[in-house]
Amino acid sequence: MMTNRRLNNCGSDFKVSDDESAILDRLNIISLSPPESRILWHLAGNVYGTIINLGHGESGGSASVMGCSLLWHRLPYHIHSVDAFKEVIYNRCVRQLKHLGLNNVTIHRESTVDAGMRWLANNSNFDLTFIDASHEYEDVKNDWLVFSQLSKTVAFHDINQVDVDRVIRECVTDEWKLIHHVDRVKVYSK
Repeated sequence: MMTNRRLNNCGSDFKVSDDESAILDRLNIISLSPPESRILWHLAGNVYGTIINLGHGESGGSASVMGCSLLWHRLPYHIHSVDAFKEVIYNRCVRQLKHLGLNNVTIHRESTVDAGMRWLANNSNFDLTFIDASHEYEDVKNDWLVFSQLSKTVAFHDINQVDVDRVIRECVTDEWKLIHHVDRVKVYSK
């Protein structure tokens, strides 16, 4: 459970130290804006448990940012990054994580819902889920329905896309409080 007082920060940019900023600059994540990278860095640096990243993609940007943050903050937690990509991309992503020294990130090559159902069956609990896989309505909705049962904090990326926004409007209930909204990222917590 995340308890840091800085978490209630809707619409604000997160400041990081010069050293932290240098790490983020070296990662050069093109799929995330600098404020989005900083919010993920902040979220990962304030967790008290395992993180789920849905949608690893070819760059692995969000998993890399959060993995580096865990290392920087000397947190012992792990990131499970899920994507159903082709083997050649999977192998490249594994090499990239190894090159970055991120042995705290495990890639699962399967559908997000299949992974979620497996974790549900095992009564798993996670501190944070970052939803950024398929942006089709049914896929985002299914990710929310599964992973909102597994995590106390859920973040959505690309909220500017119609289907992602629709899922948030239709499915995120009053028991979930919006704690961050930075660029294309909204973070909800129970």
